Amino acid sequence: MNFGSIEECTLESFRFVNSAMSEGTFLGCHTAIPLMKAGGGGSIINMGSIAGIKGVSQIPGYCAAKGAIHALTRCVAVYCREQGNGIRCNTIVAGSIRTPMTMRALSEMPEDSPSFEELEVHGQGQPSDVANMVLYLASDEARHVNGASLVIDNGETA
Repeated sequence: MNFGSIEECTLESFRFVNSAMSEGTFLGCHTAIPLMKAGGGGSIINMGSIAGIKGVSQIPGYCAAKGAIHALTRCVAVYCREQGNGIRCNTIVAGSIRTPMTMRALSEMPEDSPSFEELEVHGQGQPSDVANMVLYLASDEARHVNGASLVIDNGETA
């Protein structure tokens, strides 16, 4: 992950992150909907981040991409509901989860970053925390959950 303020972030870096994350999510939804519709419905689960709902000064491209995923999720949820195709679409909004990407980002982050203080206060979740949310959203128990952004962040955005 490239760290830097909005003034330091290059357009190339911004586009790269958005291409991978927001365009990748678009392509996933775009491709899955016809297949899921033909199969009678289902659950699309997009991966957001708290960076998409709160400011993180040193990762503008990532914040923008994750914000776009939240908006796209709501768009897809409303579209599928209007179509009556039995497809739900939700976003999991994760805070710091102990993954290889997060550990690499922490090792590259400037030492004076406020993120270290937040990490001390809120801690890191485990991949199983996200996996359990995925299981719920994919299950029939979540049949009325659509267009939601479910946050897993130990109160960081509260």
